[in-house]
Amino acid sequence: PELLFGDGLFNYFAEWIPDNYPLLKPILWLFPKGNKKAGIQQLEKVGNNAFYTRTEARYFLLQIYGYENQYAKSYDLAKYSWETYPDNPYFERYYLRSAIVRGNTAEAEKIANSILAKIDKGMTGYEAVSGRNAAYALAYYYNNYYHDIPKAKEYYQKTIDFATQTKAFTSGYYLASLVGMGRIAEKEKDYEAAREYYKTVVDRGEKKASQVKEAKDALSNLNKTRREERRKRRD
Repeated sequence: PELLFGDGLFNYFAEWIPDNYPLLKPILWLFPKGNKKAGIQQLEKVGNNAFYTRTEARYFLLQIYGYENQYAKSYDLAKYSWETYPDNPYFERYYLRSAIVRGNTAEAEKIANSILAKIDKGMTGYEAVSGRNAAYALAYYYNNYYHDIPKAKEYYQKTIDFATQTKAFTSGYYLASLVGMGRIAEKEKDYEAAREYYKTVVDRGEKKASQVKEAKDALSNLNKTRREERRKRRD
């Protein structure tokens, strides 16, 4: 099974790359055709049976399951890998993501708090990327499930701070946190703060990002609200 590791990677990515990066198609014509399904099966065999490359195969499979929207497989593998290596930040981060997608709220909260605690302790490998994921998960739950606005603001801000550390200004977590803070500020009638949050999203996000569209719509509605309030005061 060790020898299948390279074959599995080639088979999967030789088909995945031209689908996602069309400009590379002319280069890949020089190589044999890939087969994503066969590649996944080969990597799964390596992940289950190999001795030397087992962990590396699982590392790639977690990414591939995400690409293929195979969330049940992603969750099972991420949980198993994290249980095998409980202080591995990569596996713990994927365990968090898959738990969120599966709707395992209590489990995801526990993992997110574990990640943030390990960052606070300065544990090796636990840094801003993991912190951004964990903080956003907690912000989302506090805002949308528990309606604990102070806690939601705290974790949205942590997400923004972690993203700033790595200059990840186009990341979904960063932009969504700014939108979240803007929504909260708007409800609190702090319209200037809300405007700044939304404007930052528009300025820094990629044009096609869903958060940019949401921020533009929010800015438009915010301007209407402020005009109506000014008109009412005049009347």
